[in-house]
Amino acid sequence: MRRLREQANKASLRDDKRMLRWLDRFLAGRELESISRTIVEAIIEAKQAEGCTNATVNRHLALLPAILGRCVRDWEWLDRAPTIRLLKEPTRRIRFLSQDQALTLLRELPLHLREMAMFALATGLRAANATRLTWEQVDLSRNLAWVHPDQAKARRAIAVPLNDMATNVLARQVGKHPVHVFT
Repeated sequence: MRRLREQANKASLRDDKRMLRWLDRFLAGRELESISRTIVEAIIEAKQAEGCTNATVNRHLALLPAILGRCVRDWEWLDRAPTIRLLKEPTRRIRFLSQDQALTLLRELPLHLREMAMFALATGLRAANATRLTWEQVDLSRNLAWVHPDQAKARRAIAVPLNDMATNVLARQVGKHPVHVFT
């Protein structure tokens, strides 16, 4: 698909591909002009039947106007794109782990995952950033780690101050692997 080629450097490309594979059952073999509100409603109903939240449904729906908009503006394949309204979402985070939930999670994990999860909880890093962290990205003498722009979802470098819990976890990982912090 043309959009996938043009968006090859997008941080969430893998997610887009997964969502497009899911959408394929509704869109495969259709002319672009035939994508209507009825099809969008069928997509919404199918995602909701899977038990998905409005936010998850919207992530799938958001691909459609992005692609159809390019079909109009950039590729001139359509004269106009249909309006696709997203579902209402809560305006604030729904849930955080309580301290008890975090402790329960850590107790249940095997040691190698427990250490990584503890580090992620202490720093707020995404799982992918914690799992791919290398020793070159850590400065224990300054209590600092960083995520390179090409590893960050927003494509911007992230400075990660290390609190006592994070530095203790890192100290336990020293010497386990010459390149990666968590193995």
